[in-house]
Amino acid sequence: MVYLALPPESIKDAPKQSFGHAYMTYRISNTGRLLRANTTAEYKGGLMYIDDNGAITGSGFLPGEIVRECMAHGFSGVVLDLSPGFPQDAALSISAVCVKHKLSVYVPPHFAHCPNSIVMLSTGISVGSLNGKLTSGIRQYGPDRVAVMLDYVRRDYTLPAKEENVQELTDSQLNALITKYRSPSFFSKELCTYYFTYRTANKAHLVLYDNAVSMKRKSALSESLGIKHTFMFYPHVKDILDRIFAK
Repeated sequence: MVYLALPPESIKDAPKQSFGHAYMTYRISNTGRLLRANTTAEYKGGLMYIDDNGAITGSGFLPGEIVRECMAHGFSGVVLDLSPGFPQDAALSISAVCVKHKLSVYVPPHFAHCPNSIVMLSTGISVGSLNGKLTSGIRQYGPDRVAVMLDYVRRDYTLPAKEENVQELTDSQLNALITKYRSPSFFSKELCTYYFTYRTANKAHLVLYDNAVSMKRKSALSESLGIKHTFMFYPHVKDILDRIFAK
């Protein structure tokens, strides 16, 4: 199943056929309560998508609030896109109550210890091999406990390519760099994305970026490894969605 992660402004125009929907309309407040975005869009079924602001002061009401919201909207599961600073005991409690009510639970790798959860692995890497990362995840968690977030990458790394040396780019910023430096682009089979390099003053840069071709290859790799759950952030791919999944 391919899920489109939908912020409130994208719900109305998202395709209804062939894709599941994960509604990014929920957040956990600093006081440990469930918040819902103010939107006029109606939605039923699919997944509830929740993020947070980090540490919270309480969480006793959260599991019940989440389950009730799932029942009200017919959600089949919950994506817990929680930051590393979110309390471990709260994450475990939410996951346990959701599983008890037969709801699927998707978590980032730092909450993989939540029982019966499905671990979401990002395809946005700058070193190593995407095939190796996904294969390692399957080996570590089991084939039925792995989902993939197909990240639509636009990143400018100051070498060496470490996460603290990265700038996220907009489409216009990426196009400006391509136009200014006229560097040839190459496809990396290991990273499963396109890249080019350029220099400014005494610094070397590596730019990674995706398009319909690389996203299609990432999707095909995930499918070839038997991964059954795939997510994409709809605003990033809405203009190329038909090309990603063209037969």
